Amino acid sequence: MPRAFTDSERDAIRARLLTAGRELFARRGIRATTVEQLARAAGISKGAFYLFYPSKEALFFALMEEIETELQGRLEAQVAEAPHDALRMLLCASLTARDENPLLDLATSVEAIAVMRTMTPEEQLTFMNRDVELTEGIVERLAQHGVRVAVEPVVLAGLLRALVFVGMHRDDIGAEVAPAVQEYLVDTLSRALVMGRDENEAP
Repeated sequence: MPRAFTDSERDAIRARLLTAGRELFARRGIRATTVEQLARAAGISKGAFYLFYPSKEALFFALMEEIETELQGRLEAQVAEAPHDALRMLLCASLTARDENPLLDLATSVEAIAVMRTMTPEEQLTFMNRDVELTEGIVERLAQHGVRVAVEPVVLAGLLRALVFVGMHRDDIGAEVAPAVQEYLVDTLSRALVMGRDENEAP
């Protein structure tokens, strides 16, 4: 029976598990990563692992949530600092999301989709709605700064997801043309998404 941990120990162990998950899942995938490996990397026993997460899959989805929370924090800071450039920064961040978070490749893989199918319908809906909730928060912050977005948050979230996929397939687009394609997408969308701006004004 694993011993009880203090609150500070639990916080430290949870952080180590998340770090171990980022490294092992990115390197080995979900299926090939074992609970024993995750526990060992975090310095705890296999039995103690289950005090924190019911499965390695639960740890993986906790990592996805952590990545989204980190992104939301950065974007909200950018909105506060430069609200009229925030949409452009948001679009650029989506295009480069895979560069900053290698786990995104895994999150969109056949393996991850198979794992999602083991979740309850409610859990799947919650997971899929996280980026919509993030986008709703950003749209609300922009409105507070006088920037009105021309589409509903769910549509903006879909556009951002599409840009993530564009960024993940730069090689398929073509290494030479991809930067120009990405710049055109950002320029065009950032202009189209802002309501009430002069057409001649830079986004």
